[in-house]
Amino acid sequence: METAIAALRGAIQGVARQFALQGAAAILLLAGASFLTAALWLYLSQLRDALFASVTVGAGFVGVALVLMALARPRRRAPRASSEAEAPEGAGGVAGIAPLLDAFLFGFEVALRQRARDGRGGGEHDKRDGS
Repeated sequence: METAIAALRGAIQGVARQFALQGAAAILLLAGASFLTAALWLYLSQLRDALFASVTVGAGFVGVALVLMALARPRRRAPRASSEAEAPEGAGGVAGIAPLLDAFLFGFEVALRQRARDGRGGGEHDKRDGS
């Protein structure tokens, strides 16, 4: 049990570290993009005027946003050809019951260990009522 807790703790620490590093990278990327945008606007305003710079930078952002939205759109998948041997979706079959069976056996094993600790045998009936 302690090894499972230690493994879980290690996994949580790994995810937290990854989250912190990615968050810091996102903040730095945003700051860099802001400076580059300001530099582009200054260059374009020197080249022509402020209106031209604003329209160009705004159009660039809208274009990038549209491309990203198109990439993020869910893709349609071709329907799979199902064979007769394949179980229908949601039926589960034998493979679908495996997690339930594992949980049942784990609970059964815990109950047996608890009974052994309490001094009650596994084959006797519970004699709480005194009969």
